[in-house]
Amino acid sequence: MKRASFIISLIVCIGGIATLAHMNYTLTPDYLWFIYPGFGLIWYPVTMYYIINRNFKQYAIAGCLLINAFFNDDQLYACTRSSMVHVSINALYFGGR
Repeated sequence: MKRASFIISLIVCIGGIATLAHMNYTLTPDYLWFIYPGFGLIWYPVTMYYIINRNFKQYAIAGCLLINAFFNDDQLYACTRSSMVHVSINALYFGGR
């Protein structure tokens, strides 16, 4: 029963993220917003795994690493996006120079 609940949580997470990604690419392909609710969804199977195995210290470590990876990736995406906006503004005002 414990293994089945983990597999169900994994399927729900993958399906939810896939649905959000499809909605994102269909409605607003120029901005990747699905990573923000996807971050919340990914906690469901991670939490289920560590609760089932009763590894609370490893859950804390995995949580710290997951949050760190999310914020590093988010910062990288934000920097890339702002530099793209800067380049397009320069192209508008200075004629592509």
